[in-house]
Amino acid sequence: MIRIQGANHSEQHTYYELLRILFPTYEQEEDLFFTVDREQGYRVTAEIQNKRVVEEFHGEDDAATKEAVARWMVRELDLPKKQYSPWGILTGVRPIKFALLHDLSGEEGVRELVEHYLLDSLLAETVVKIADEERRRFQGSHFMKKGHFSLYINIPFCASRCSYCSFPTVVHSSRGEIHDYVSALLTELEITLAATERAPDTIYIGGGTPTSIPVGELERLLKALETHIPQGGLEFTVEAGRPDSLSGEMLALLAAHPVNRMSINPQTMKNETLERIGRPHTAEDILRSYDEARRMGDWSINMDLIVGLPGETFGDFQDTLEKIHQLGPDDLTIHALSLKNGSKIFEQQGVQIHPITEWTQYALRENLKKGYEPYYLYRQKRILGNAENIGYATRGHESLYNMIMMEELQTVLGVGMGATSKIRLEPEKLVGGRMEKFTNYRNLRDYMAHHQDEGARKVKWEDFL
Repeated sequence: MIRIQGANHSEQHTYYELLRILFPTYEQEEDLFFTVDREQGYRVTAEIQNKRVVEEFHGEDDAATKEAVARWMVRELDLPKKQYSPWGILTGVRPIKFALLHDLSGEEGVRELVEHYLLDSLLAETVVKIADEERRRFQGSHFMKKGHFSLYINIPFCASRCSYCSFPTVVHSSRGEIHDYVSALLTELEITLAATERAPDTIYIGGGTPTSIPVGELERLLKALETHIPQGGLEFTVEAGRPDSLSGEMLALLAAHPVNRMSINPQTMKNETLERIGRPHTAEDILRSYDEARRMGDWSINMDLIVGLPGETFGDFQDTLEKIHQLGPDDLTIHALSLKNGSKIFEQQGVQIHPITEWTQYALRENLKKGYEPYYLYRQKRILGNAENIGYATRGHESLYNMIMMEELQTVLGVGMGATSKIRLEPEKLVGGRMEKFTNYRNLRDYMAHHQDEGARKVKWEDFL
């Protein structure tokens, strides 16, 4: 285990996160001791088994000293089993928000990230490029004005559970249970939207797998939403997710409503891996669903891939990426596998070490060659190789909702089991404004019992909505 002594609360958090990233094997196995001693200056001691490293620091203030220790840990701390950190001393999940908050822009911003925060240069360039684009798109725009919001609707049902999934999903539900859930969802939705003065700027139906429920149940929801869509339309996404849920009837339903974005998520194009991670479809099913979706609707299509799935080689990932490029989706998200509590992979295998920086940087270079530009980026705890998730899109196909949600640029109202609402109390600030955040009940029984209360909780903030 990683044990830290003598550090204050802020130092404890920073040092633990860095040690966990740099020395992942010690999070569960063996012992790594890290001690801060302030009696004579600022001395840190790192110790494992018979190896002991001591270093002294003399910063101007606590914050400067903490950063100096972090840089020393990344560059110089020499203990066994150390892993490379492409993100340098940054440990947060929102690097773009960090760049916006610290006004990192252009070549100077890249230099600051590389030299002061020790980021890999390619990642630093990507962060600044995305931050600059988000400033251009959102600063002073109508998205940042009072009363504007995005709407997230959660459909928690799935036909089966993938081994990497940690979301609160409901598997193998009856038609009656799904019908009752949609009825409760529509009640919460009506209560929530009654507190708003205008239509949402974007709508995102996620899950779970929204297209795994009966067509008639999803149709009830889509019809209810049509009255809240302005004449000029809006960005309206349905996360189809798994291709085995996209029947011709389901695609016809989506095409008959103002849905203009959908996700068809392969994760990999290797059949052996699909079976290993519990996805009951094949790569051929992905091709069929994609072709049929292209024929039936004029929408932007997103596809997700996961880097570092169990048993896959770099060659397997290269093959998957090449096949997806041949399809030519409008939007492509490259996720590094995240070892989340509640997932079968984490429960069975625990913390894993898998240096995948070469894989994710290969994806970045190849996507740029194919005309895909990175437009949103985030990280997760226990992500393989201390890597990242990057969303790419061809020009004009970027998801506004993805940017809004990830950087918390706008109020998002969440409806449904486990959905989170984030209400911006200072909406015109690009970053750093006050925010009220709350999450609906994360299990079906409690949500069904309290869905009207969940809607009423948002109504309390109608002055901001």
